[in-house]
Amino acid sequence: IRSLAVRRGRNAKLAEEGVRQSSSFTEQEALQGKLIDAVADSPAEIFKTFDGRTAKRFDGSSLVLNLHDPILEPFNMTSWQKFLFYIVDPDVAFLLAALGLILLYVEFTHPGMVAPGVAGAISLVLALFAFHLLPVNVTGVVLILTALVLFVLEVKTPTHGVLLAGGMVAMVLGALMLINTPWPEARIHLSTALAVVIPMVTIGLILTRLALAARRAKATTGIAGMIDLVGVAETDLEPDGKVLVHGEIWAARAKDRVPKGARVRVCEVNGLTLEVEPEVHSV
Repeated sequence: IRSLAVRRGRNAKLAEEGVRQSSSFTEQEALQGKLIDAVADSPAEIFKTFDGRTAKRFDGSSLVLNLHDPILEPFNMTSWQKFLFYIVDPDVAFLLAALGLILLYVEFTHPGMVAPGVAGAISLVLALFAFHLLPVNVTGVVLILTALVLFVLEVKTPTHGVLLAGGMVAMVLGALMLINTPWPEARIHLSTALAVVIPMVTIGLILTRLALAARRAKATTGIAGMIDLVGVAETDLEPDGKVLVHGEIWAARAKDRVPKGARVRVCEVNGLTLEVEPEVHSV
């Protein structure tokens, strides 16, 4: 890069920064830094500016540019080039990355679905390809990863929205800082960041409410689900005997004698034996 820049009379240091560090420059910065020869607003102005100038070729020979009456021949992009140009757009790349991460999270939490994992992997690879060509800011990446961690922690250990709010702020700031360029139109727009963050926060709130509801809900299956069930004594409990609970006959034990046919309530489960007590009817 440096040798090519020197041979062309360019600023070797800035040229190297542009390649190695993905540095971006405005047209005036590039002009003042001797990275370009001129700034033109239209093809006609380009022809007027460079007409008659001498251009030096790589083989050392010189050529005088004759642009007085140029013939314009358009070169259209192929379908593949149009596709690559589309996904390199910062907004599209950010959406692909967010979609890929969400789909991979769904696949990891619901193994065997396959489709979300495949689609998520493809989206993430396309996003990484785009970010490889864009001037990415490390601070933006760290903020986005922090936001994802906060979202997951909110679902796993609900904090009534504290972590979710922090994740939302970190995600928006990370998106706005992700692309390091002096041109605002070449960065991720606020509307795009909100279009990603709002659905993620909504999903996070729903998952948090479901997690809280599951924790508060009374168990209805397994041993824990037997507690407080009402059954009928199949034999006299003196104190051991048999009871019918939930359509099944269980060995049971009561502190006091319970006659056959009496209604009992399960208060504890010890292995395969139910600890029961007479049901007290409230009037």
